Amino acid sequence: MVAFVAFTAWLVLKALSLAAPALIPAVLGFFLALFFKPYYLWLQKKVGSSSLAVLILAGSLFVPLALTGWYLLEFARDIALSFTALAEDMLPKIKQLILNSDSLRQIVQMAFPDMTALDSWLMSKTDVMSLVKAPLEGAAGSLISGVRSSMSGVISCLVAAI
Repeated sequence: MVAFVAFTAWLVLKALSLAAPALIPAVLGFFLALFFKPYYLWLQKKVGSSSLAVLILAGSLFVPLALTGWYLLEFARDIALSFTALAEDMLPKIKQLILNSDSLRQIVQMAFPDMTALDSWLMSKTDVMSLVKAPLEGAAGSLISGVRSSMSGVISCLVAAI
């Protein structure tokens, strides 16, 4: 009897895991509809049109979400740029530390018997850093930076108004 219950529970959980990609959005949509229904009804009374109320509702949800996402992406860009700058600065120091320390040099020589292989490995890391850094400093990066600074002012005004 216990084995039958355990098998049935496993079967139900397996079926739910297979149906999860379809069930989760439907359940989430149901709860979001319940959550935003009072806001929609209030908007519908104010503007008089259900389609206009839906547009205002969608705009009042997606525009702040998009701007917040853009703002957070700019922070991620700043972190990536500072990391690449730090890594480019640290690679020569790491090499110098390895060359100046006998015990570290012995450990590294086990992995890189020829020290020129270490130089080429460190240079490949510098090349990767420049590949990561180039798109972050381009025109898109400066556009994102400008939007972030203007969003910072908007968010400061909203926080001050609250």
